[in-house]
Amino acid sequence: MDKHTFLTEYNISEEDLAAANISWDELVLIEQEYHKREKTMRELGKSFIDEYLYDIETAGIHSYRYRTKEVGHLLEKVVRKRRENPEKFAQLDHTNYYKFVTDLIGIRVFFLYREEWKHVHRYLTSKFENDPALYIQDRLKDFDEDPDHYYMAERPRAYKRTDDTKIYNGKEIE
Repeated sequence: MDKHTFLTEYNISEEDLAAANISWDELVLIEQEYHKREKTMRELGKSFIDEYLYDIETAGIHSYRYRTKEVGHLLEKVVRKRRENPEKFAQLDHTNYYKFVTDLIGIRVFFLYREEWKHVHRYLTSKFENDPALYIQDRLKDFDEDPDHYYMAERPRAYKRTDDTKIYNGKEIE
């Protein structure tokens, strides 16, 4: 992606880029490094789906989605983080962006019944480190470089609908 297209598509001005104190060349390096890791991240998301979600479909899973972050969104997020919090993200660059951006892989699971989220939560917390003392505090010091070691940078979240409105054919049912 060229600079003009990126800035236009993500509504970023030259001033925003300057305020983020990051060069276009550095963003290009982040893009290149991300493309090197993207296949591995996709495989990790797919293996989670294949190895776990298919096995518990009877546990009330309605549907699921997974994705890896699109590179343009990654670059926009890097600019935004560096602009909004320059001290915290001053060292974020192409060698360590994956230590600062915590949503490079996203998995969303929809359940038929509210209580069923616990099955996926138990799996996640058994597969990944779930000791809050081990969660990432210092983005540069807390990661090791073992490629077989996966971190859950944030605790899994469960959201539920707050309305009890039933919809049928686009009309509310009382």
